Amino acid sequence: MSIGNALAIRQILVSIVLLCWVWRGGQAAAETVRIAYPEVFPPFTEFKDGKAEGLSVDIVGAAAKRGGIEIEFVPVPFEQVQRTLEDGRADAVFPLTINPERLPMFDFSNPFLVTGGALFVRAPSTTPEGLGPLADWSARRFHSEKCTGCGIAHRYELRGEP
Repeated sequence: MSIGNALAIRQILVSIVLLCWVWRGGQAAAETVRIAYPEVFPPFTEFKDGKAEGLSVDIVGAAAKRGGIEIEFVPVPFEQVQRTLEDGRADAVFPLTINPERLPMFDFSNPFLVTGGALFVRAPSTTPEGLGPLADWSARRFHSEKCTGCGIAHRYELRGEP
């Protein structure tokens, strides 16, 4: 295991332990911690054949196991994930992007998964006609008012990197 992976697992464990401590009123973390996740958000989370699956599920599950913390994954529709903390269905939620709108509402752990978007074409195909060379996309920006399930507008920056 690399030092970076070990550090990430340690940060997740510390976050889960602290969440348990706070939400259980400072008592020992003997109770199961309920963690809500979007039931359809592959490849990160998915409720399939009656159980939680996905990359984020594997990371959080492994960190909890290593820390001796019993967890229960709670699948919910994407638009309900944030509300599960308010209505008591869950003690924690994941995966949730850290952004300025959410900072006042949530106490985030350090990121345990960092992703980036990109535009891909099938090799050896060329860029679809009308898009122009991808390198010309550097410094272009666009704004999307539509964000399925989250109700937050995002600004994206396109970078033409090789």
